[in-house]
Amino acid sequence: MSVPLSLRRKVMLIFDQDLLSPGHVEIEGERDNMYQERLNNAYKMAAWAADNIIKAETDHVFLSCCIKNDKFFDPAVVSELINNVLYNEENKVDNHKIIQAIFEKILKIYVSRGISCSIDISIDQINTQADLAASHKAAIVVAQPSDLSAIGKAVSLDWAERMARDGPIPTLIVKGSMVPDSILYKFNV
Repeated sequence: MSVPLSLRRKVMLIFDQDLLSPGHVEIEGERDNMYQERLNNAYKMAAWAADNIIKAETDHVFLSCCIKNDKFFDPAVVSELINNVLYNEENKVDNHKIIQAIFEKILKIYVSRGISCSIDISIDQINTQADLAASHKAAIVVAQPSDLSAIGKAVSLDWAERMARDGPIPTLIVKGSMVPDSILYKFNV
């Protein structure tokens, strides 16, 4: 018997946008090895969560990410000429489409395993990952932050560590680099 969506435990998998977005546009088929490694770490986190946290019979999973477009100035204020010089339109990376495609791949794998799943990509500049989890009434968050530099760690906590320490929702931080590569074979990636 299937549990209705409203009665399922909500599990949020929140990925940092820096893990899922390439640092630059792929040129002539070249593969960015660091991006591929980050992408594999994201798949490993999703596989680990499926094996250790998610219960297919009673849970609903949200694959989520908050896309923040960090800009030093507002392009609406700058003239079109300067805007075109600074942002070569042909080389722009559409993070939303890239992340959507990655999540759809994970969603298909989850659905094939009988896991109820949906995608929520926030492009709101104000809402945080904690806001996103609260809006879905998540019972647990599995977070995968980007790796901060040593200086970054000394200065501040990343969003996942803040959620784990201060948030009202239990948050588990899973770094894909700590999950064995063998899990990818079980996950069919």
